[in-house]
Amino acid sequence: MRKLFFLGVMFAFGAGCAFGQSGLIGGVMNAQPQMFTMPEHPQHAFQAGLAQEQDLREHSESIWAHGERPLWEVMPAPKFVSLGEIARAYREEHAIAPKASIVWKN
Repeated sequence: MRKLFFLGVMFAFGAGCAFGQSGLIGGVMNAQPQMFTMPEHPQHAFQAGLAQEQDLREHSESIWAHGERPLWEVMPAPKFVSLGEIARAYREEHAIAPKASIVWKN
């Protein structure tokens, strides 16, 4: 069944690619090369003075602090859990999880 489905998908993909190359979509394709030309811009770069300074923060307030606090002062240490406890918890979860009712062997 899987092989038949895969064969159908590959047939549809191949047919789509062949139809895309046929040129029926969007009229007849032209084999003449198209030369790429860069657009011209009449105004070129020039030197000028810098603009006036602008504050991006407008109405926001500034907060000042002195020094840094190390992370161990702010955040508590994580609780230690051994790998054995984690493995036992996974084993219990696996034992409780629903099992498949039918097992297929090809």
